[in-house]
Amino acid sequence: MTDDTINPAVIRFASGHMRQTVGRGECFDLADEALRSAGALSAADYGEITATADYEWGLAVMLQSARPGDIVQFRNYRFVRETTIVVRNAQNQVIEEGNEVEEATRPHHTAIIQSVSQTGEIVVYEQNADGVRSVASNPLYLLSRRLPAQTTRSGGNSETRTTNITVSGTYRIFRPQPRE
Repeated sequence: MTDDTINPAVIRFASGHMRQTVGRGECFDLADEALRSAGALSAADYGEITATADYEWGLAVMLQSARPGDIVQFRNYRFVRETTIVVRNAQNQVIEEGNEVEEATRPHHTAIIQSVSQTGEIVVYEQNADGVRSVASNPLYLLSRRLPAQTTRSGGNSETRTTNITVSGTYRIFRPQPRE
């Protein structure tokens, strides 16, 4: 395998195991088996594997260089996506207000990038997240930011949604490397 074929092979492995449990169902197992099946080095090739280690999975890359098939190692990660909703009538009077809150945590976790945007939104293949021990695809955020307000109009009323995303903890992104 070469650098150009490893990442697609990692993606094929993860997508081919959707809703299945890989290994013992640990997050580590999915990345480890995907890399090994792709002919790449795994975390054990970079250091000792312990329950609390911050694993290395290849060459460290920045978010701007991340691509599908790269591995993300999280530590004390949390995102909160809070959306404020304000509905106004034709006279611009507030007739309804509310909040929607979505959050996720990954205290010590490994995932495979399925897709990535330069605004810090990623979709990952992972297992052993949110109580699910089989492979799932989930969106996560890597950058804190405020999204542009979105206003829609219907029947004389307008609804404005303002979203703030707050990210805490750390993450590192690794590009898989071929076995020599």
